[in-house]
Amino acid sequence: LHKNENSAELQVVKKNIDKLTSDIVNFFDVEKFNKGIIVYNHAVLSDLSDIVNEVLKIFEPYANKRLITFTALVEDNIYVKADPSALNRVANNLIENAIKFSEDNSVIDIKLSSNGERVNFLVKDFGVGISAEYQKKVFEPYFQITNKKANGQGMGLGLPIVKKIVEELNGAIAIRS
Repeated sequence: LHKNENSAELQVVKKNIDKLTSDIVNFFDVEKFNKGIIVYNHAVLSDLSDIVNEVLKIFEPYANKRLITFTALVEDNIYVKADPSALNRVANNLIENAIKFSEDNSVIDIKLSSNGERVNFLVKDFGVGISAEYQKKVFEPYFQITNKKANGQGMGLGLPIVKKIVEELNGAIAIRS
């Protein structure tokens, strides 16, 4: 890209290489989790509020292209004893999935709040939804719900990794559809 003109074809190649790289990283992380290998260092204090706000900034152009609006209520100064890259991965995956499975010209609600020792992170979209029979299966590695809207669909590893991270932090993840 730096040597040649920034062509549309090269952008497509780069996007696909980035996607493949992400899928490979996810694949290896699932394998590490399955073998009990520690992937993250949760002994550090991380600003989850900043992480969520940064992820929102990253995905805003992607959402804007599809006329999707974020309504974000992110409480300031929510600190969590967790690896920042793990928290980034959770926020990134949930927000990206919400965009991917939403209709054009819709809204995604994002809320981060704390209640004493408990932190709540809610990502709510108004997309096609997930039937009750699949709601637990989406947390299984390699399970995918086929969707015509989802371009560049992954390998079905994002939500299993998110669930594993949340469980490592003594949290819970749930779907309501």
